[in-house]
Amino acid sequence: MNAVERPWGKKELISEIGAYKIYKIIVDPNHRTSLHFHTSKNEIIIYLSGDLSDCVLNIPAGTVHRINGPALLIEISNGEESDVTRLEDDYARK
Repeated sequence: MNAVERPWGKKELISEIGAYKIYKIIVDPNHRTSLHFHTSKNEIIIYLSGDLSDCVLNIPAGTVHRINGPALLIEISNGEESDVTRLEDDYARK
């Protein structure tokens, strides 16, 4: 539907159901997302492949997290994409 290239891989919006958005996320080998948290966005991450294959994580707002590649994930979240505070970023994003 709506794929966005990121320096660490790709994030694709695959569906919206009410206030929830469902994304397919690919984190490339030897890459990782920023170490970050969201003020109001809650996420459920389903690992389809990667270090935590067959794992489902609930990441409440305020939880600091990062995803290491290679990984294929499904993210179910509420809230806005702009709701991100990066603490560390390999790509010098703010």
